This record gives sequence, C-alpha cells and structure tokens, in this order.
Amino acid sequence: MIGIKNFFPTGGRILILFFFYFLWNEDTKAQSARSNHLSLGFTQANILTHSDRVKPFAEYNPRTFRINWSQSSDGSKSWHHYYKLPHTGISLFAIDYESPILGNSYGANLFIDFTLRQYNTGKLYFRSSAGFSYQTNPYDASTNPDNLLFGSPFAVALQLQLGYEWQLLPDWQLQTAVDIFHSSNGAVRLPNSGVNAIGLEAQLKYQIKDATARVVDRENAHRPQYKANNLQVQFTAAMVDDRSDEISRTGAYFLQTYMEHRLNDFHGFSYGLEGVWNLRSRDRIDQQFDIDDEDRPDYRRLAATVGYEMYFDRLSFMVRMGAYIYRPHREDQMLFQRYVLKYQIFKDAPLFAVAGLRAYTGSADAFDMGLLIKL
Repeated sequence: MIGIKNFFPTGGRILILFFFYFLWNEDTKAQSARSNHLSLGFTQANILTHSDRVKPFAEYNPRTFRINWSQSSDGSKSWHHYYKLPHTGISLFAIDYESPILGNSYGANLFIDFTLRQYNTGKLYFRSSAGFSYQTNPYDASTNPDNLLFGSPFAVALQLQLGYEWQLLPDWQLQTAVDIFHSSNGAVRLPNSGVNAIGLEAQLKYQIKDATARVVDRENAHRPQYKANNLQVQFTAAMVDDRSDEISRTGAYFLQTYMEHRLNDFHGFSYGLEGVWNLRSRDRIDQQFDIDDEDRPDYRRLAATVGYEMYFDRLSFMVRMGAYIYRPHREDQMLFQRYVLKYQIFKDAPLFAVAGLRAYTGSADAFDMGLLIKL
C-alpha cells in the first residue's frame, strides 16, 4: 500500500500550497472579471471490474485529492443562458491507487459544470470533465508485469459527476457528489484495460469574486448562425499497439460520413456510416492466415452509427453509438461508443478539428484525431 505519508510530499503538498496562495491573493480577486471559485476535493472510490484483468485490483480503493479553479459564464453567448450560466475550469488531481503495482497518478482536466436545478439551500449540478494523466508505475515486462491496466505513462482521464452544492456562507459552498472516473491510454500501447471507478466526492469551495452584476442579458447574447441539416465527412487516425508476438505499434484509420440534424441552437442528432481500417487487425490476420488462404477474412469493417451532440458556439461535444454491419474478422465486440470533441477552426469556414475516444463497453479501443468538413 502507498500511504498518505508517501503520497503528499509529491503532489498533495503542491496542490495545497497552490490553493492557499490564490485563496488569499488580493490581486487575483481584483483582476477577476467574472465569478471565480477555488475548491479542494477528496474522493474515495471503488474500482469497477469491467474485465477479468481488472479483478485482482477490485480490492483497492483509490483516493483522489483535487484542486479546482472555475469561472462562471458571463452571458455573452446564447448557450450560456440556455445551460443556466455554467461554470468552466481546470482541475489538478493526484490519485493514490493504494496498490504498489498501479502506483499513483497525477493529471489535469478541463471541466464544465451545469446547473440542473436551483434550490433555497443550493443547487443540483452535473459535471463533465476530460484531460490527461501521468502514471508513476506503468506496465513493464521486466519490472512491473502485473500492471495490465496502464500500458504507458500517459493516459486520457475522463470524469462525470452528479452532485449537490450546499450554500454554507455567502462565499463558501460544500459540494457532495457521486463521481465516475475513467483512465486509459486509448490503446496507444497495450496492455490497456484501464481503470473505471465510482466513488463519493466532497469539495470545499470558495468564491473569490462575485461578478453577477456584469452578466450580459439574454437579448444581447450572441446567437450562432447554422444550417438545420448538414452532410459531414470526418477522417481520423490513431496509433495503436499490440504486445502479442512481434507485432509493434501501428495505425488505425476511420472514415465517417453522417447527416447532422440540428434541433435548435444547442442540441442535435445524427446518423451515418463509419469505415474502419485497423492495421493491428490486419497484422493479426497475417499471423493466422496465409496470403492466398481462401478462408482469410477481410480486416476492414463498416458500421452504422447514431449520435447526439451538444453545441457551445464553435465547440461541441458528441456521443455516438455504433454497430458493425460488416465484420468478417470478429476480434472485437459488435457494439462500440465514441466520445468526441469538435471545434470549428475558422469562424466562417466549415472545417473542424476533432479528437475523441473510441471504446468497447468500458475498454478503450483508440484515441483518434483528425478533421471534419461540412458539405
């Protein structure tokens, strides 16, 4: 077990010093143009056993220490009002997995908090967060062969929270939440079973600056112009790895085309097709079949997909579900999920940068990036 004594000298003490520096820094208060908040949080979690490789680690209870800085929306855009002036911010975290095999994890996430409902005592909120983390003790065939959860030092970190914020004093709040956390490297390097954990979090939150009076009213907020229906073509690529036999790191390529239907300024859905060229699958087939073997399957795949999208002006977040309709080589599950961020590169041009995580029921398949164009 990695105790608190060994945990705090690295990340924990730095987070606390950072927190108190800004808490009492009057210059930071004076320069803030919006409502700004700082908070310290602690999470106690349980690791979910989404695969047999994870079962040996189910006995451990990861503990997370977190510091957050957030800023309220100023109402200058129409989506600020629709989503009840959400808070956006950055979270620095340190995780003690309580396992000498897994070690510790340090990282940073960007997050957005949505107010679901306001009450006299506080508010119900939902948080979505994404970022990166560094693992101190990843898999190593010689020194750490039992860590099948993290195949590389760096990983993608995702977080969801549903909680309640209690108003304690005018400038102090207490947040209590159910926390869901995922960390994996997107199959950039195997083994990569990753961690899925669920726990309870408590955060003490301090309001540095209240700028409610400066919020722009709804009538003067910026409203984006858009077409209700769009045909979109997206190409992304990913680096994937396989430690079996002599297969080394290789590539995977994804071509998607789908029809987007915007319901309003803030929501939309889509349906389409996704072609998959995973060279890792091709290499595995090469090992199992001769080049002229009549039973040699095609490594290419085709899937039908549907998706839901939330729009935040030039940025949007999309969740897609896919099912293979052509899959001769059945090494993966039939159903998969995608979690995608999309950003319009130029304000008046239909070109977008996209980055996302592709997964099979709790296990990451690929972390891909690329471009999308609206036709």
